[in-house]
Amino acid sequence: MSNVRVRLVPMTEARYLAWVEETISGFAAQQVDSGAMPPTTARAYAEREFDRLLPGGLATADQHVWTALDDTPAAETEVGYLSLGVRERAGMREGYVYDVAVLPQVRGRGYGRAIMRAGEERAVALGLSALRLNVFGHNAAARGLYEGLGYATVATLMHKDLTGPRASP
Repeated sequence: MSNVRVRLVPMTEARYLAWVEETISGFAAQQVDSGAMPPTTARAYAEREFDRLLPGGLATADQHVWTALDDTPAAETEVGYLSLGVRERAGMREGYVYDVAVLPQVRGRGYGRAIMRAGEERAVALGLSALRLNVFGHNAAARGLYEGLGYATVATLMHKDLTGPRASP
């Protein structure tokens, strides 16, 4: 649906409490699914990273956490969320998308693209020169979304498990 639009609103404290758990659990699962780390360490790593990025919760300077609402008149229905950090890089202010998601019950309707577009509009309003993000290699749907929005791969992290049987090149 190309006509799908969302409105980003600051996340409420009540929603934030649930989002913290969703985000930490999701990031830990991505670490495991990608092969980056085992389940035994992924949760603790995700918690440390979350605490490092948002030590003051919603009041953390240069961190923006929004709830995405369907922008249909009178809908006010949550469809996802977006977390964007502002940082300095090479003398310029840029944004980093730390977390973006569409709620499971509304996936496949164009909300992911709409949330990212709304985030780009917010980034421009904040005076940012660029947006960056990380996407795990196994997440083909997300990679396709970002590439379709004009994001380019600037680095690729590769991994080979050396603990199991090894195949010859």
